[in-house]
Amino acid sequence: MSFGTRHTLSSQSDPARDIGAATRWVFEQLQASAAASGGRMTVVKQSFTQPAGPRIPTPTVITNVTATLRGATSPDRLYAEFKAAGADIQGMFSDDIVGSSTADDGTRDPHTLRLFTEGVPTAETAAQAAIRRAVGGEVDGPSRQLGRFVFARRPPRRPRAGSW
Repeated sequence: MSFGTRHTLSSQSDPARDIGAATRWVFEQLQASAAASGGRMTVVKQSFTQPAGPRIPTPTVITNVTATLRGATSPDRLYAEFKAAGADIQGMFSDDIVGSSTADDGTRDPHTLRLFTEGVPTAETAAQAAIRRAVGGEVDGPSRQLGRFVFARRPPRRPRAGSW
């Protein structure tokens, strides 16, 4: 889909362009997935008014789209923003910068989701780096481990035209 811009201050009411159209499209796509989930997935819009500040000149409504997918094995373990409610949070993916399936070099791969996780802490001391290397823990923070978990359990890739 081409929405022009997804800038926070762009139109929220245009049916085909800008942040409002993009938000509605994401919501509808997730709703379609939820309908096929057998009741395991819920999708909600969370809107709030961001007060004016250095980057937002006037009070602006911001809408987050949140999907919660309950596991088949342990449906009480939740993935979303439920920490304040005391939920058993196991992980979260923030898709706040969803981009194109076309890479800078022109290649396209619409079936792969890139997951970026944290690197080595910038404030790591020489002693901490030595310990990290000694135990073989290049980057073993919680988000890196979640990324490995997701990668290991991904479904097999569908063959693309010309790839078999």
